[in-house]
Amino acid sequence: MTSKGDVDDDVGAALDKLEDALLKFDDGPFFLGHFSLVDIAYAPFIERFQTFLKEVKNYDITEGRPKLTLWIEVVPCLWGTLNSLYCDLSSHAKLFMVV
Repeated sequence: MTSKGDVDDDVGAALDKLEDALLKFDDGPFFLGHFSLVDIAYAPFIERFQTFLKEVKNYDITEGRPKLTLWIEVVPCLWGTLNSLYCDLSSHAKLFMVV
């Protein structure tokens, strides 16, 4: 376990791999440098992981990951991902919280 919320060390390692993948190309903030199907495929998963880990586990997936932070800011603004993203993530996260 880590001191930053209740997440396993494997979570941080997996997110670091995403950061490394985003660092491979200099020509844009996307996984292949330019917007592609990779970004469209990852968007709904990363969006939900970010919300779940922040709201339920008190873990910020963007801390220490500047490329992932930029990607999260840019991708929701793109047309190709709009239908795959969940609008009310706070309500969605509350489904996982123990009362």
